[in-house]
Amino acid sequence: MGTEVFNASQVKSVISDVEAQFSDLASVIENSNSAILVDVKPEDYDKGNELDGIYYQEYYEKLAFNLSKDYRAPANLVKEFLNDEVAKDLRSINTTYPHGLFFTDLGKCLPNF
Repeated sequence: MGTEVFNASQVKSVISDVEAQFSDLASVIENSNSAILVDVKPEDYDKGNELDGIYYQEYYEKLAFNLSKDYRAPANLVKEFLNDEVAKDLRSINTTYPHGLFFTDLGKCLPNF
């Protein structure tokens, strides 16, 4: 469990990360921080330049930024994501991401695999 923090590699890009909080095990954090993980291999981005991995990351960070034109993070809820739908509201979720979220089809800013 932890708090989401803004962690973009450059301006006009969006990426969030989770800052772990283990100091007080008795405290209750009401939501889990969740992510979609994909297996990215060198053949997915390698074009012969040692910086290709960074360019690949920056490309997807910029896609995320361009969806909202600000630093809100693209998001969806798991139920809607699994049903190829887009959530309309947070329901009972309180986000810890400081710039806020907006709901969108995550396929617009993730690799196609």
